[in-house]
Amino acid sequence: IRRHFSGQVGEMVWNLGADTGQIIPDAKYITWGNELDYFYIAIDAPISLKWNPTDQELKEGADKMLDGVKQLYDTYGKPIVVRTTYFNVKGTWKGSSFYQISDPPWYGSEEMNATGKYVLGTEDLARTVNAYFKSIAERPWIIGYGQFGYTHWENPLTPDLAVRGKPAEDLWNKWHKIIYPN
Repeated sequence: IRRHFSGQVGEMVWNLGADTGQIIPDAKYITWGNELDYFYIAIDAPISLKWNPTDQELKEGADKMLDGVKQLYDTYGKPIVVRTTYFNVKGTWKGSSFYQISDPPWYGSEEMNATGKYVLGTEDLARTVNAYFKSIAERPWIIGYGQFGYTHWENPLTPDLAVRGKPAEDLWNKWHKIIYPN
C-alpha cells in the first residue's frame, strides 16, 4: 500500500511477529525500495502476552517490533514511520493476539460501552505508547510515530476510544518535545 506523506511516497509494511518482530513483506521482496522516500510500518502485534507486564517488559517488546523493521533501513537507507494499532482497553499491549482491528468498540462507541473482554484501560494504552516512544528515542532512523484510531480525520473531539484527552495523548505531547524538539 503506497502512502503519500508531505509529497513523498512510502510503502506500508506490516510488523507481525510477537517474538521476532518479523515484517511482511521481508526487505528482500521489496524490489522497489530505492524508489521510496520512507517506509510506513503498521504494528498491532503483541509486545507482551502478560496481563501485568512491567514497563521494562513492554519496552523490550516494543524494541523487538522496531528492531524487526530495521532491515528496511539497513537495506534501503530509507527512514521509518511507525503506526501502531492499540486501543484504550485493558491489556491492549496484547494487540492482535487479544483482538482484531474491527473487534473493539469503534468510532461512535462510547468508552462506557466497552463490555465483555473489553474493559476501559486508558493507562494500559498510555503504558504501551510510552514503551514505543522509549524505544523510538533510541532509534534515530524512525522519523515518525502515529496511532491508528486517533480519529483526527473523522471527528477530532469524539469521546470514543481515541487517544485525545487521555493519558496517551499527554505522553505523545511530552515525547514529541523530547525526540523532535524543533
